[in-house]
Amino acid sequence: MSHEVIMPKLGENMEEGTVNVWLKDEGDSVEKGEPILEISTDKANMEVEAEKAGFLGAILVGEEETVPVGETIAVIVETREEIGEVSSKIGTDVKKEEASPEEPASEKKRKSIKEKPELETSRIKASPAARSLAAEYDIELEKVSPGDGREEIIAEDVEKFQADIPEITPLAEQKLTEHDIKVEDIPEKYFEEGELTAEAVEEYLFAAEVTEEAKEREYVSEQIEESKKKFTEVRKITAERMAESFSEVPHVTHTMQADMKEFIDLRNNINDKIDRHITYNDLLVFAVSRALRNFPDMNAHYKDDEIYLQKNINIGIAVDTDRGLVVPVIKKAGKKGLRDIAAERENLVEKSKEGDLKPDDYSGGTFTVSNLGGYDIESFTPIINQPEIGILGVGKITREPCALEDEIVIRPVCRLCLSFDHRGIDGAPAAEFLQMLKNLIETPENLII
Repeated sequence: MSHEVIMPKLGENMEEGTVNVWLKDEGDSVEKGEPILEISTDKANMEVEAEKAGFLGAILVGEEETVPVGETIAVIVETREEIGEVSSKIGTDVKKEEASPEEPASEKKRKSIKEKPELETSRIKASPAARSLAAEYDIELEKVSPGDGREEIIAEDVEKFQADIPEITPLAEQKLTEHDIKVEDIPEKYFEEGELTAEAVEEYLFAAEVTEEAKEREYVSEQIEESKKKFTEVRKITAERMAESFSEVPHVTHTMQADMKEFIDLRNNINDKIDRHITYNDLLVFAVSRALRNFPDMNAHYKDDEIYLQKNINIGIAVDTDRGLVVPVIKKAGKKGLRDIAAERENLVEKSKEGDLKPDDYSGGTFTVSNLGGYDIESFTPIINQPEIGILGVGKITREPCALEDEIVIRPVCRLCLSFDHRGIDGAPAAEFLQMLKNLIETPENLII
C-alpha cells in the first residue's frame, strides 16, 4: 500500500511551492515525522515531514521544480518490494536524470557543477630507460601510453611519443608563449603535415575568441533565465497580491506629520535603563497597538463584502529580505509590553532574513506597519495587505522648522501615512485613528496611562 506525498498548503494564499532539496533518496527508509524534503514558498523555506513510515518509493518532482499545491511530489511505500512498482501503480512517469549504475540519479543531481574529478593516485609503471628518455626529452610520462597491450611504458613508447610530437615553427612557438598556450591544447586540425605554423596559431586564437564570446553570451542568457526563475519563485505571489490589492481595494491615504522629539527622548531613556535594545519600530508597534484598542473598526478584515472585527491585535511588520518582501506578525501585540514586542520583533526579523519563517509567523495579521525611514523615504502610499483594512507607512525623521508657542524652532518630525480600505471604514474615523496615534507619539507618557 502506498501513500502519496503532496505539495502542502502552508498559508491561506499559497498556490504553489518549489522543491529546494530532497533530504532522502528513492529507496531510503523514512520514519513518521521525519523531514524528507525542503520546499520554498513566497515567504519562507520549510521542511516537509513524512506522514507515514516506510520507504521513499518514488520522487516525482525534481529539485528546483515548482508545482501547484496538492500535486503529488513523492510516494511512500510500506515495503522495499514495492519501490520498483510505484510508477506503474500511480500511473505517473517518473523522470530521473541518467546516471551510471555506480551513481544513483539523486546523487548525480546533487553534485556541484564545480566538483573536480579525483586525481589519479596509482603509480605510473615505466622502465628505468623509459624514465631516463622521458626526462631527456622533457616528456611527462602521464601522457605516454604503453603499446602492445603492455601495462609498463618502455623506451620504445617514449620514442614513438617524441616522434609524434609535431614540428613548431619559431614564430608559432613565440605566439604560443605570448598567449600562454600549450601545444597539446591545439586541436590536430591546425597541424598541417605535422607542423604548426604561426598562421595556424592565429586561426586557433580567433576560433577560441569566437567560442569564448559565445560562452559569454550563453552565460548572460543563463543569468537572465535564472533571474526570471527567481522572480517566478520569490516575487510572483507577492507581485500578484499587491496588484490584486491595488486594483480591487479602494485605497485612501491620510498623511499627518508628527513631532518626534518626545518619542526620541523616550526611546533613548529606555535604552539607557534596560538591557534590550528598543528600536523605533518597537515603539511604533507598541503605540499602534494601543491606538487600535480604541478603534476596533480599524482592527478588522474585509472579506466577501463583510467586515469581521478581530478579537486580537496582531501587527504585521514589513521586512525586506533577499528573497523579497515578507510580513511576519507580532501576535497579540495589544496585550504585550514593549520589552516583549522588541524581543518578538527581533526574532521574527532574524527568521525572515534566514528564510526560516513558519506559516504561523506570517499569518493572522490584523494591521500592518511599514517603516521606510531607513531608506530616506519621507512619505509614501503603502499598499494594504488584504484582507486587512489598514496599513501604516512611516517615513524618515527629518529636522524641520516648526511653529511652537508662536516661535519658529527646529524639531525632529516624521510623516505618518495611513492607507485604508474605504469599503471597510470611512475617512473620518480613519483620520481620528491617525490623530490618536499622532498624539501618542507626541505625548508618549499617555502610552502607559
